Amino acid sequence: MEISRERLEASFNEMADDQLLARYAGGTLTELAQTVILEVLGKRGIAPPPLAPTIAPVAGEILSSTDLVLAAKFITATEAFLVRGLLESEGMPAIVADANMVQNNELLAIAVGGVRVLVPEEGLARAQEIIAAFRRGEYALDGGPAHDK
Repeated sequence: MEISRERLEASFNEMADDQLLARYAGGTLTELAQTVILEVLGKRGIAPPPLAPTIAPVAGEILSSTDLVLAAKFITATEAFLVRGLLESEGMPAIVADANMVQNNELLAIAVGGVRVLVPEEGLARAQEIIAAFRRGEYALDGGPAHDK
């Protein structure tokens, strides 16, 4: 549902100055809402405070509104976190599931099916390509074990 400019302006006009400033500083406004709120503040003669730098959302925030699918399983949490970092460095959001359980009792790794790396459904094919390249050693550092073979 898209909110119109007029509706935003009416809503912001009803707010007290401190509410308006808090909403502006919250950093959650769409581009249109930010434009409108700046206009309302300007009409009231209020200079908006500088916005804090945007912090990149963590994987959980990115992934909270999408379906996750299994991209890979690992026996150790370390390897799963390594692959998650690799996926994220390639622009693919990913999360690791069951790592705490396996780290608390390594014998549970087999029982729970290993440590899972989950990705958004629409990125599964790309994630599997990256993981396959990782397993082939394409991300290995020069002089590492993959190059000694």
